[in-house]
Amino acid sequence: VITGEGKIVGVSIAPGLKTAVKALFSNTAQLPEVPLVMPDSAIGKNTVHAIQAGILWGYVGMVREMIYQIKKEIGQDCMVLATGGLSSILTPLQDDFDEVDKALTLNGLKIISELIN
Repeated sequence: VITGEGKIVGVSIAPGLKTAVKALFSNTAQLPEVPLVMPDSAIGKNTVHAIQAGILWGYVGMVREMIYQIKKEIGQDCMVLATGGLSSILTPLQDDFDEVDKALTLNGLKIISELIN
């Protein structure tokens, strides 16, 4: 959470989609690794769709709740920016985001590198 003046108020850390997927497949027996494709339904009719539904719809719920709680705690509306290469997968969240920038972190690192050199 960053103020309008650029001060970092605090952060929240949660596993990313890839981390969550890797944990599921490496810590369970017999579950196949599946592509991260947003299913139409939260109710899977087969193993692949059930895994996709659980991971992706579960992640949608986590992100929505984090946005809600942060806005509640700071007591005002704020801009919500989605970053990372997988942010576009979470299409049901598109209305929750003010902006999606898949390359924000990489662009920031490039700017820092240019400032240092």
